Formats: sequence, structure tokens, C-alpha cells
Amino acid sequence: MPKVLEVNAVNFLKAGALGIGEEHNDPAGRRLVKELIDKGVVKKLFVELAKNTERFSRAMAAANAKAAEGGNIEEIASVAPCGDLDRLNEIPLNHLIAYALFHGAQVFLADDRSMAKLRGGNFDIRHAQIRDTFKEATGQGAAKWYSEEAKGCLFLWGGAHFDHKTKSHLDDANFIYGLPWIEKG
Repeated sequence: MPKVLEVNAVNFLKAGALGIGEEHNDPAGRRLVKELIDKGVVKKLFVELAKNTERFSRAMAAANAKAAEGGNIEEIASVAPCGDLDRLNEIPLNHLIAYALFHGAQVFLADDRSMAKLRGGNFDIRHAQIRDTFKEATGQGAAKWYSEEAKGCLFLWGGAHFDHKTKSHLDDANFIYGLPWIEKG
């Protein structure tokens, strides 16, 4: 996947999907997500939490309900899902999820339950889950980053998932070929 410059983030989201590769304890990537939400270009946010676990699914449903009731960011964050390691970030994931929902973006838990296993779980399974969640959320038969349906889709994921130097990068048959990404943190 091509690494792109942050200055082009808005243009990429207006044309299709974009990834942000973060260090989970560094707030830089999450700050960028908030800036892009404020600019109105994020319609769907995909986060690195397991969609197929009762704990996270229940919390996401509660956050969606609280947002639909008109809850403020703190009220939504109090029920939103958050991974244990994400609490080390000055912008915890539950607060970022709440920020997105409060500002009208949809949020998708897109990871697989294998993420909880030692050393990050099985990346092939995890990436297939991300791809399938993206396809479902955008109504696409194939996962295309550059399409009308993909406009405004933003992925916040650990940088290792995007990095060509690792075997875990997402630019393969198990994910979205060619997805542009920005390295933060």
C-alpha cells in the first residue's frame, strides 16, 4: 500500500478510503482522526477492536444508542468500547469513538477476536475480518478503496498492519489492495 502525506488526507477521503497507521500509545494518529472528523470528511471510522466479541459488541451498541439519544461526548465515551492497551493513550479509543459518533460518523469494530491472543493473533484472519467489515459497511462486492461507496472511510490501525517491511501488512488478497495510508507515531 502506498504511504501518502498527511497534507493529502482530505483529498484521499473525498475520493475513497484512507488508513492511518498509529502507535497505540501515541496520540498523533488519533489527533489526526479528530481533525479529519472536524473537517467533515470522515463518514465511517473503522477501529482495531474485535467485532465478534460480546463485550465490544455490547459496548458499541450502547455507544450508538447513547449517541442516538443525543448524549454528549463524555456520556457516549462512558459506554463505548475501549481496548485495555488503548487506555495508555491520552486519547483513549472510547473517547475517539464517542467523538466520531457525536459528530455523525459511523463507527465499525473491524477486527477479529484473535487480536486478543499473544503477538497480535493471526494477521490473515484479522485482515480478512477488516476487509469483510469494510465490504459490508460500504455495500461493495469487492473491497475497493477508490470508489463512491468508500468515500469518507477511515481506518485507524496499528502501523505494522500497513508496513511493507512486515509480513502483516494489509496489501494482499486478505484486505484492500492499494489502500493509501499515513504513518503517525
